[in-house]
Amino acid sequence: MAMNLQRLTVNDSVDDVVECTLRDGGVVIEGMIGQKTLDTFWRDIAPILDAAAFLEVDDNPYLAPNRTKRILGLLDKTDAVCDIMLQPQLLGAAEAILGFNKRLAGDSEGKWPRAKPLLSLAGCAQIHPGEKAQLLHRDDMNWHPHHPADTEVSVQVFQAMSRFTAANGATMVIPGSHLWDDVRQPTIEEAIPVEMPAGSGLIYLGSLYHGGGANITRDEARTGISLTYIQGWLRQEENQFLAVSRERLEQLPRQVQKLIGYAMSPPFCGYLNTEEPYMALRLPAGDVGVSDIPAEPSYTWHRED
Repeated sequence: MAMNLQRLTVNDSVDDVVECTLRDGGVVIEGMIGQKTLDTFWRDIAPILDAAAFLEVDDNPYLAPNRTKRILGLLDKTDAVCDIMLQPQLLGAAEAILGFNKRLAGDSEGKWPRAKPLLSLAGCAQIHPGEKAQLLHRDDMNWHPHHPADTEVSVQVFQAMSRFTAANGATMVIPGSHLWDDVRQPTIEEAIPVEMPAGSGLIYLGSLYHGGGANITRDEARTGISLTYIQGWLRQEENQFLAVSRERLEQLPRQVQKLIGYAMSPPFCGYLNTEEPYMALRLPAGDVGVSDIPAEPSYTWHRED
């Protein structure tokens, strides 16, 4: 098992990303997003972070103690999240690892479409000097799986919006720990820091033990976006139906609307009056269930430097 995570680039294939992620529990994608997305994030979120208070969570061992700022509901606040959500290697890996179709009786040709992943969380964590290390944990604990699991329930990314270093609180991971059972417990001595520049991202499985590192610098905060995809039939960690306002929702690309829950998970999970739920988004309140499908907002993912 690898002692360090593999590092790939945006030129590597989704198959390569999936292979490394399933083998080691995670993979670093260098230059995962471009400068335009970084600039959009900082323009939109820097004022919110500046005004935010530090967490006070001494009673919750899974959250970093008292020198971290967290901004949730991030999709409602910046277009940068759309670029990260639709980044081809991340979305492709999530679809490959989480998507599946179980052939139904009478469906001899396997015509049912594959279930699509669902956005569960889009948040920002900014670790400030003096913060202690977070307790090592698995992000899939929300869905109570047994380990090792036959299938993964979640795929995440820590997207570096500033540089991640061992000194400023880079995410700590234990490569290979996604294969452990529920009895074996992690130790900090087994964890390694994932150092990467702004723009790079760590794609990892929900079953991988990890945690935010301690920030021992004097004046350097570490800022990252945490984005989680789950199997499409599961309940989201962050309630995206309430976290994203109706006004904002109607501005989002149709693909993003579907990924946050405004689409059925095949074969029939999540419909509204037997219709796809996104069909109600551009109609007056209460006027739902019609058969004409609105045109999809145009959106093509592109990485601009």
